[in-house]
Amino acid sequence: MKCDQVPMLRQALDFLRALKANNHREWFETHRSMYLQARSEFEDVVDGLVWRIAQRDADINPLPAREYIYRIYRDMRFVRDGKPYKEHFGAFIAPGGRRSHSAGYYIHIEADNSFVAVGTPPIPSLLKPIRKHIVRHADQWLHVLTDARLRSFFPNGIDTERYRRVPKDVPSDFPHPELVTYRHYAVTHFIGEDLLQSQELVAHVLEVLHTSMPFVRLLRQALPNAA
Repeated sequence: MKCDQVPMLRQALDFLRALKANNHREWFETHRSMYLQARSEFEDVVDGLVWRIAQRDADINPLPAREYIYRIYRDMRFVRDGKPYKEHFGAFIAPGGRRSHSAGYYIHIEADNSFVAVGTPPIPSLLKPIRKHIVRHADQWLHVLTDARLRSFFPNGIDTERYRRVPKDVPSDFPHPELVTYRHYAVTHFIGEDLLQSQELVAHVLEVLHTSMPFVRLLRQALPNAA
């Protein structure tokens, strides 16, 4: 895809709606060409986002879209419902690609449930260094998380699940315990289907992601060795 083209996701949504109603191998193989067209459309969007994000985020290398996009095939060892395919397209734009343990930008396209999430993947080993950074730099975290522009796109702030108690590695007198109980650190912005099928999609997502970059920088300061 050329960088001046404006991708959208009409075919991808059509395919994902059909897959949700027919999530089995026989249907998928019969409609493989439809899947390939839908994936190509999603790759175009990811390519467009990566190229533009890299202009503002120096840690993002403009790798091919396939390095950021997750497989649609589910690991059947851990599947209880018997459905062999994910019913969404997902991509994690982060340093080193989708397997990164650093902070980055997750794009999730699914019928009636599409969003962008910004932050870290849900990996428990990342929590301790983040909490340590928060304790040492609480004022920075409060400043970033209460920023009016960030809140305009992410009104709930960090919106992941919480632990019931403050972790033991946090000092008992820390004045902002609400900052250190998250199970991972991410903010979420939902996208309507009209926008997904509009030429304004990439521009809107970029505006959202640009607003989140101070949050991403703060997380990467806490995780300097993550990749």
